[in-house]
Amino acid sequence: IASATPALSVVFDESVDEVCGFCFACEEPSQIEEAVVLQRTATGFGLILDDRRSWTGGAALIAGVVKDGPNSGAVFIGDRIVSIDGTPVVGGHEGAIGQLKAACEKLGEGAGVPAVLSRPSRVQCQGCAKFCACTGCVKAGRLEWHGHECRAFQALPPSAKGGNGQAGGDLAKQVDTSVLRLLLRFRVTLQPEVGEWSTDKESTTALTSLQRNPVNLERSQLATLASLTGVTSNDAGALISMVRTNACQVQRNGKKAGCALSALVGWHNHDCTPNAAATVMGDGRLSICALTDVAPGAEVLISYINVSEGREARRNVLSKHYGFECRCDKCKLEQRASLKSALRESQDRRR
Repeated sequence: IASATPALSVVFDESVDEVCGFCFACEEPSQIEEAVVLQRTATGFGLILDDRRSWTGGAALIAGVVKDGPNSGAVFIGDRIVSIDGTPVVGGHEGAIGQLKAACEKLGEGAGVPAVLSRPSRVQCQGCAKFCACTGCVKAGRLEWHGHECRAFQALPPSAKGGNGQAGGDLAKQVDTSVLRLLLRFRVTLQPEVGEWSTDKESTTALTSLQRNPVNLERSQLATLASLTGVTSNDAGALISMVRTNACQVQRNGKKAGCALSALVGWHNHDCTPNAAATVMGDGRLSICALTDVAPGAEVLISYINVSEGREARRNVLSKHYGFECRCDKCKLEQRASLKSALRESQDRRR
């Protein structure tokens, strides 16, 4: 029926090494080799090499690519240079620099240097260690955007980054650092010099239109979260409320891997017999898919809960987390059936 890339999302700590923090891609780890010709200018190749991570064969890890540099769009963060001018790279960072200099002298001024790159299916962030990106998002330059939230996370005190519950009390214990990272992403996105990580996603400001219920958190907890992340206590409370009320689960590898906030989903009402469902698709877009034929002009309704549970269980969840009592046809029918059953039992006891 409709789909959108969610406005705000986070991957839970236990899945950060296997699920892309942008599009939720979850591919098996792999490496592909690609032959390239490294271009150079008078100032160099525009590549930042890093040998802090060892790799079999001594290849050199690409830690950064200068924007609009001679190899921008051909070489990406996370690539590894495995050979230069037909010779395997030995010695990581220092070995690659030496081989590049030798190739430049051999090939002459301005000539490109043939090389072979090994490209991973996903790239782990070496800064925060709480993020990975798939090849598609790396090629789109999104790891550079992640650098903003990464630096904000690294600036947190060690106790907060460890996810031991000291930052945010019981909430931090429950979801580890996910709450902090969600709030940091919110703050970074609203900075004019940074903005959204994609022009093809819902605006983060669209979340202001979503319903939010009171948050059962002490003011001191909200104040701690605000102090750590740089958002206001009101914004921290509002975002946590929206997560509890409107977030859609991201399922990957058979488990809850994260959550996504979408205005598109939040604008749909609940029904215990829904005619549609909200699903995070394989490409990271959140889609509203019809479960039955939807007549023209009919309201598209989704379920906020597990509708296979009994009425009382559904009622308790909806009241506690969403702040309303469902009066859909299914609930009314089950309520009438429950009242009739109770009446019959009462009559039987009087006989």
